Formats: sequence, structure tokens, C-alpha cells
Amino acid sequence: MSGLFRKQAVTQQYQRLEGSISLAQPLSLTRSIVILLLVAVALASFVVTQDFSKKETVHGYLRPSAGLIKVYPNLSGAITHLLVREGQQVDKGQVLAKVRHAQGYNANPSLSKAVSQTLLEQQTRAEQALNFLKQTQALETKQLQQQIRDIEAALENNQKQQSIANQRLSILQAQFDDRLILAEKGYLSEIELNQTQDTLLQLRQQLSVIEATQIDLTDEYNRLNSLSKRLPHDQALALNEHATLLANAQQRYLAHQSQLNGSILAPSAGTVTAIRSYQGETLSQGQPLLSILPKDSLLVAELLLPSRSIGFVEPGQLARLRFDAYPYQQYGFLDSKVEQLDGALQLPSESKGPFQLQEPVYRVQATLSQQGLGELPLRAGMLLQADVHLKRQSLWRWLVQPFSGISGRLR
Repeated sequence: MSGLFRKQAVTQQYQRLEGSISLAQPLSLTRSIVILLLVAVALASFVVTQDFSKKETVHGYLRPSAGLIKVYPNLSGAITHLLVREGQQVDKGQVLAKVRHAQGYNANPSLSKAVSQTLLEQQTRAEQALNFLKQTQALETKQLQQQIRDIEAALENNQKQQSIANQRLSILQAQFDDRLILAEKGYLSEIELNQTQDTLLQLRQQLSVIEATQIDLTDEYNRLNSLSKRLPHDQALALNEHATLLANAQQRYLAHQSQLNGSILAPSAGTVTAIRSYQGETLSQGQPLLSILPKDSLLVAELLLPSRSIGFVEPGQLARLRFDAYPYQQYGFLDSKVEQLDGALQLPSESKGPFQLQEPVYRVQATLSQQGLGELPLRAGMLLQADVHLKRQSLWRWLVQPFSGISGRLR
């Protein structure tokens, strides 16, 4: 048999592998079951404890919470001065622009000048009359106060005279009583007694005059005191009347000037935006000059949700905004919170925003977490897309939901 194989092959069969021999044994059944149970428990725990929320992507835009105020001219004309710029803060009543109207007194300059001069003179006279009245009232008040002080001094002096007269009367009355006793006893002549009596009567007459003067002074003091209390009210009424006359004169003058060179005033305090006309252009009455973003007005997101998406949207839900002007891949998202849902459906024919609606929508207002995208400014009218995170749902409910639907249909 050895001749059937080559010698090298037979020798190779006798060579052995070096090292110890280890037999590979499969995992035991118990260990496999334990591992499978641990994996199942971990998976079940994950399914039970984890939840997620669906999101609905909708379109929208930014708008001021207090609305955007458009400013229109009262009459058509050419803009002679534009006094504001984009982004400028203005106060209520501030002049935004001046317009020379194409109608009215501009057709007759001489008549316009004469009317302006007359109205200005009326205004000047009314102002002078008001200033004169103020000076007169101040002098009247000062004189009245001095009269009251004089009356008070006269009352005090008259009271002293009355006190002295009463003392003299008491002394003279005592003397007369003593002399009357002496006259009755024959120690004093009747002439001397009559002289004393006459002096007593004169003193009584003087005292009566002093008492009458005291009454007159008291009445005058009461009258002046009452007048001093009533005077401020009367003066205020007179000032109001003259101030009204002056205001009417100023109003007539300003109204005439506005017919010549009208001023467009800011209806509210805020920020100037969307300037549509510039100096030198002709502005028609129905053409807006600019818009004003009201002061303390915050930007909010106006989201347009189709009727199929409104079912699970609730106030307080998160909405992540992506702005068309700032690519989200570079500038990220801006978080907002659903604040208010309109109860009425808006039809495409009722569209008022920057979108041309293709289907009925519900308007949803969302408040922004901040009024800028980092350092980037946000402006009213910016278009955006919003990912509205709907009500959160646990993972296990989502998994069993199809089976619940099947069982419901079977019943």
C-alpha cells in the first residue's frame, strides 16, 4: 500500500499541529434565553417610556402685534419735504412730510398772502390779549391781598380804640356817679354836674361811632375774603375764554396754511417703514406715503394652517420657524409658541396677507421667543415656514394604534 502514495505525502500525514487543543462549544440554552429576555425588557422599556410628537409644516409671515399703520395724505399734491427715513423713530403728531397741494389758494397767491396776514394778525392780537389778561389778573390778585392786609390792620386798630373808649367810659361813668352824689348833697353845683354828663355823652357817642366802624370793617373784610376765594375761579374762567380765542385763531391760521402746504403727521408713535414716495414726487390722496410700526409693538408669526392640519393644534405648542430670507442651514431656527387660533375659516377670496391662498385656512398667531434671529434683524412681512409640533404621543400608543383601528372596525 505504501507504494500507492508518494513518500512526501505519507510523511506529511504524520505531522501534528503544535499547541493545546480547545473545542468550540455553543452557548447554553439558558444563557441565550437570559440575553433575549434582557433585550426584550430593554426594548419594552424604551417603547413605554419614550414619546414623540408629530409636526405639521405650514407657511406664514411676520406681522406687528398691534398692526401696521399706513399713512395717507389729506389731499393730492407734490412732496416738497420728506422729513423721515426708513427705520426712524417718530412721535405721535410729528411732521413726516410736507406737501404742496394742487388746489385751493395756490391758484391765487395774492389772495392767499392777504388771508394769511389777516389770520396771523388775529392770532397775534389774541395772544397779546391773553398776556395782558394774565398781567391784569396778577395785579388784581396783588391789590386784593393788600386790601385784605389793610382791613386787618384797620380792624386791629379800631379794636384798640374801642377798648380804650370803653375804659374811658368806665372811668367817666364812675366820676359822674360820684359827682351826682355830691350834687345831691349840695357840695357840687348843677353846672359842673352837667359838664361831666355832657362829656360822658360825647364819649358814648364816640364809642358808638367806633362800634359802627368795627361793623363796617368786619363786613368789608368778609367781602374781600370771599372775593379772594372766588377770584382764582373767575380768573381761570377768563383765562380759558381767552385761551380758547387764541386756539381758534391759531387753528384758523394753521388750517389755511395746511391748504397751502399741508403737513402729513404721524398718527401714532412708532418706527417708520415701507416708504413708498420720495421728495419731488406727486402723491395722490389714496396713495400711502409710508407705514408706521407702532411703538412697543412686537413681531408675531401669522401661520396659515389648512383645515386638514388644524385638528391637533393647541395654544402653547412649539412652532419652529424657518425664514426665507435667512437659510436655516446656516442661520438655524427660531422657536415660537402658539398663542391664539382663529375660530373662523378664511377663504381664498378673503386673503389679506402676502400669500395668494389656494385653499381655505385658519389663522394661527405664534409669539416669538426673541425679536431677532441671533444678531440678524427681523422685519414685518418676512415670509417663513413653520414646523408646528403637535400633541406629544407615547411610542407604544403609536405602535398599537393600527390594531385599535382594526378592532374598532371589526366591532
